[in-house]
Amino acid sequence: AGSGATASHPYTAPGSYTITLTVTDDAGATGTTTREITVEEPAAADFLIQDDFERSATASWGSAGIGGAWTITGGAASAASVSDGRARLNLPAGSTRLARLAQTPVREYVAEVDFSSDAAPETGGAYIGAVARDTGAGSYLVQAWLRPGGTVWLVAQRGSTVLQTSTLSGLTYAAGDAFTLKLEVTGTESTQLRAKLWKAGSAEPANWQIAAQDGDAALQADGVVGLRANRTGTSTSPLLVAFDRFQVGKVE
Repeated sequence: AGSGATASHPYTAPGSYTITLTVTDDAGATGTTTREITVEEPAAADFLIQDDFERSATASWGSAGIGGAWTITGGAASAASVSDGRARLNLPAGSTRLARLAQTPVREYVAEVDFSSDAAPETGGAYIGAVARDTGAGSYLVQAWLRPGGTVWLVAQRGSTVLQTSTLSGLTYAAGDAFTLKLEVTGTESTQLRAKLWKAGSAEPANWQIAAQDGDAALQADGVVGLRANRTGTSTSPLLVAFDRFQVGKVE
């Protein structure tokens, strides 16, 4: 017995295959063996909801890859579109748009989404992020607050009530900057919202930047999740927000 080179071969589809392996030793002698192998279907990613927005849609966001159809509220349907791997929302000053997946309620999960906007700091502020849970009787929100001065805060809310705010030291934004928002929602008798935000493509922060606890009885149930954007009323220009790579998985 000995050791030597190894060989591999990719297969594009599951099924049974006959393979033949020929080996040659240092003296030039060869040996051949044939085997039947079975290639299994790859295990599906453990996503509860997943959408890379690799489609085109006008006046809607269409349907997520996993999670059902998107429902857009808060303005004209024409404010929503999908193209070039991005889902977009147009917002005039003082408006809010929501995109939710009503067919897939969840309770405990961890989620990530990438987003960017065309907002320049001098034109006003914006809130962009996630509907962490909507039970119909209330909602939890986790959002990045893009402030007029160019700084970025992270905010957790129950409806309009602020549960916790985190000033993200050193994190600033300019028009077109992309961010990654990660949130974790856990708990049964009360809910813990944990979140972190960073520039897309940079290292994920080691620690959660938000850790808010809330026990409002109306919100301790499965709920709809989604994405949300708001353009503040004092802004001097509209806002275009683009979302990408929205995924919701089980808490490990």
